[in-house]
Amino acid sequence: MNRTRMLMTAVTTSLMLTGTLPVPEAVVPAFGQTAPQPDESWKTDPQVQEAANSIKPEIPCWQHSQTQEEIVKAFPQFDAAMVQRSLKLLVYKGDLKQSGDGSKENPFVYSRVCGGAD
Repeated sequence: MNRTRMLMTAVTTSLMLTGTLPVPEAVVPAFGQTAPQPDESWKTDPQVQEAANSIKPEIPCWQHSQTQEEIVKAFPQFDAAMVQRSLKLLVYKGDLKQSGDGSKENPFVYSRVCGGAD
């Protein structure tokens, strides 16, 4: 009798964990809770890459830096969101250095990572 109870408990537990019961919503929230993945389409978007290729040469080297607002004004052919994604891509790839904390008093500023020849 005790072996039968243990066997039935094991089977019931297994069914509950695999979600094959008629009420799967009881199991799904416990195991299906994943954080939404951040949108990282900017890494592979060809339009962002094209804009980044246009923006990169125009950013000064270490001695001078520009805010995102200044860069947006310098490239009227791109909207502000495209410039922001392009700058993010260039920082991600290591082509630009970003400093500042993004506040109004201390906005993000960008400078190009330059070698000795630049």
